[in-house]
Amino acid sequence: MYKNILKSILGLVIGGFFLYLTLNKKPLDDIFNSLSSARLKWVIISVICLLATFYIRAIRWKVLLESSDTQPGKYNVVHSLVMGYLVNSFTPKFGEIIRCTALKKSEQIPTSISLGTVVSERIYDILILVSGLFIILYIEIERLGSVVTGLKRSVAYAVSTNTLSTILVISSITLVIFLAYRLSRRNKVAATVSNFFKETGRSIKMSFKIKNYKRFIFLTVLIWIVLILVNYSFLMALPETKGYSFYFATLVLFIGGVGWALPSPGGIGTTNFMILQLFVAFSLDDTIGVSFGLLASGITFFVTVSFGAFAIVFDLIRKRYISKRGNE
Repeated sequence: MYKNILKSILGLVIGGFFLYLTLNKKPLDDIFNSLSSARLKWVIISVICLLATFYIRAIRWKVLLESSDTQPGKYNVVHSLVMGYLVNSFTPKFGEIIRCTALKKSEQIPTSISLGTVVSERIYDILILVSGLFIILYIEIERLGSVVTGLKRSVAYAVSTNTLSTILVISSITLVIFLAYRLSRRNKVAATVSNFFKETGRSIKMSFKIKNYKRFIFLTVLIWIVLILVNYSFLMALPETKGYSFYFATLVLFIGGVGWALPSPGGIGTTNFMILQLFVAFSLDDTIGVSFGLLASGITFFVTVSFGAFAIVFDLIRKRYISKRGNE
């Protein structure tokens, strides 16, 4: 628990740093005016698409779990995944542990087994993300080369103009890593850790031997297509970006996906920064890039937290109803 708290602090520091780089010296009034003009129809469509990705991801996770010789109920899988995403909105990747422990509580599936399937799931998604990035960089090498240059320039500028803040950030990261190391050494129980990782490794191997491979591939492709639709809906929501194409929405997904992969709660800050660099690389208005990034991350955060809260309340009502029926 202490290590996860420290990782969360580290994630907040990283996210806050990149959010600062994104918003630094930007006209906030223009950004808020742009966000206030977002078209409700496309916002609603983006919300529907986001909810669809939750469900499809849950079904895909169920396919992996079944490949690990378990038979979880669809409801419990969906509920556990939503709980994980809810926690991920506030902590960097700690939600993956939460959804596995939630599934253990409802389905009695060992955490090591479900965590192995989550790792496998992430491996497949990372392969798609990396493959997509290579293709995009090959097509757009001239323009996207400036993304790396922009990253270096922004970090260098932040360091040179905010020396004290930079020292505090570096010191915080160093302290968190040191404390995490000391706690892991102090609380390490060799046999328990060894058995857990053996079970997890065995589960990863089993989940790669997918019983219903065609369905898994179909669901994986569908997830990424719907995610493109999500980003296209975000583009259509803002008057300044409503003329952008599906191709640009695909670029947003993969370039922004780099930010999601970094240890920041919900990708906030890191994703915003990557999206801003994409807009700059395409010689687009950087203020609109900030507005779009805030709209995308804001809606995603709102939907995830709202749906997670609804799932908690619904599950409590459902359990109370089942308990009442059982006592009759």
